[in-house]
Amino acid sequence: MTNEEHKARHQVLHEAFDELIADYLRWHKGKRPSNTTMDELMKWSFLQTKEPYVEPGDTAHSFAVCAHCGELVTNASLHACARERL
Repeated sequence: MTNEEHKARHQVLHEAFDELIADYLRWHKGKRPSNTTMDELMKWSFLQTKEPYVEPGDTAHSFAVCAHCGELVTNASLHACARERL
């Protein structure tokens, strides 16, 4: 990869990252990049690949932290630790 190709690739990545952050902030009113951890952003982004938001305020797709395991999950999800406790 040439230096110019490397620069161009990073420009594309930064544009995509800006879009990802903007999308996160759209769904998390009151959050700011300065008070969001990379872990929160990456977990939310990964969950979007499994069960994306449909509309703002859609409570079936809102996120919560499991009190039992601390995992970031959708309220609609029945994740592994919840199934184990049933």
